Amino acid sequence: MTLPFPLTARHVRDALKAGRPENAERYLQPYLDPPHPSAVPLLKEVARSFAARGRQNLLAGRIDQGWDDLYAAETLNTGEPTVSELRIDLTKAALAGCRAALDAGDPVELLRKAKALRDHRCNHPQLELLTDAGQSWVLAKEFADRGEFALAKHAVDGVRRKMGFLPLGVEKFSDVLAKRSDLFAAAFARLTAAVDRKDWPAALTSAEEAVAAAPTHPDAKRLQQTVWTTVRHAANPDRPTTPMSQPSRGSAVPRDPAALAAATGGTVTAGLSSVANPGLPKRFFLWVDGIGGYLVCLAARVTVGQAAGDTPADVPVYADLARVHAEITRDAEGYLLASARGVQVNGQPADRKVLQPGDRVTVGSTCQFVFHQPVPLVPTAVLELVSGHRFQVAVDAVILMAETLILGPGPDAHVILPEADQNVILYRAKDGLGVRYDGDYVVGGQAAKGRTALPMPGGVTADAINFTVEPAGKK
Repeated sequence: MTLPFPLTARHVRDALKAGRPENAERYLQPYLDPPHPSAVPLLKEVARSFAARGRQNLLAGRIDQGWDDLYAAETLNTGEPTVSELRIDLTKAALAGCRAALDAGDPVELLRKAKALRDHRCNHPQLELLTDAGQSWVLAKEFADRGEFALAKHAVDGVRRKMGFLPLGVEKFSDVLAKRSDLFAAAFARLTAAVDRKDWPAALTSAEEAVAAAPTHPDAKRLQQTVWTTVRHAANPDRPTTPMSQPSRGSAVPRDPAALAAATGGTVTAGLSSVANPGLPKRFFLWVDGIGGYLVCLAARVTVGQAAGDTPADVPVYADLARVHAEITRDAEGYLLASARGVQVNGQPADRKVLQPGDRVTVGSTCQFVFHQPVPLVPTAVLELVSGHRFQVAVDAVILMAETLILGPGPDAHVILPEADQNVILYRAKDGLGVRYDGDYVVGGQAAKGRTALPMPGGVTADAINFTVEPAGKK
């Protein structure tokens, strides 16, 4: 039942005094279509109340709530000038946040803030300028990671041309870019020379330096993997290897003390002997010839954090993260991501979130993973690093292994083997790790078929399949 207008007007004013313009608007709704003559000035008061509350939210740093109040006021379409003033001030604050991200050296955050501002129907000329600068900077980072330093410098110069100056964050990146370019040129020259003269220790050192300067440079990664394949084969010459000249997925393999010692005449590091390790370590490396390297985590709780010499994180990454920044826990319901230090899932802040296949997880400001579960009925998951950062050990991805890990030719595999004709399955056995393969294969120099134990360290060789496993860190 519609109340008489004088009583409605009293309710409207009471709601405005209480700071609840949304209630006042609801009271007025019956008198707006067609508009009651006395409802129009009241509606302007409601719009002013929304704008006043939006300004309070802005001053308190509650920017999203400020935009919500602005939308509510603009929807009333009263022409109230305080509403337009609020939009101008909110836009100024958002542009200041974009500039702060640019100066802080965070182009990804800049682009996220710029997109949010465009979503708020803002067409300010500075927004287009800042967006162009952020996109050029991201492009420069991608070029630099690929070792295309001339193109990276051109992209940075594009920021200078568009803005008329070089923001502080971009200026610092430009200085780092010049140093990386010099480091890469020198390291890559030493790498190729060492490979030509078969000086594998020098080649290993130079390869690591080159890949550190340009993590996704295809030739540097290919040469690094070739060097490691040579070293590992020297350590075990009876184990055949698949061709390495055309890897399906590039991989940089980390330093293997046992293989390096065997190839160069040194001593074998304790703990990496050929004696099978009873039980399973908390983590192990899986090296698949011609495909790539993987860090396999077996614990139900896995931590992600900054790479450092004494890092406690299970998955250490060279990025601006806390020592332990986030954790991923596997249970009967799936994988739960938790962090008190700032994570996002698909661009949305999330302190705790159950991960779904395809989710993009951002830890810190720019470090980003994609969460995959390629085999729907197997809970084992894969974390793929897609932001250009690097793991502490140069692997292609991290595998969170539940009971089984599938290597096979099709998309329903955790590690894809394009040349294989059937799956190889690693599984948790009573006393350690087991392997199952329906064809003939070799484990540790012994012929096998079906199921057998896989020693750690150890390896499997079959037609078009060749991989090794070795512990990573302490149990």
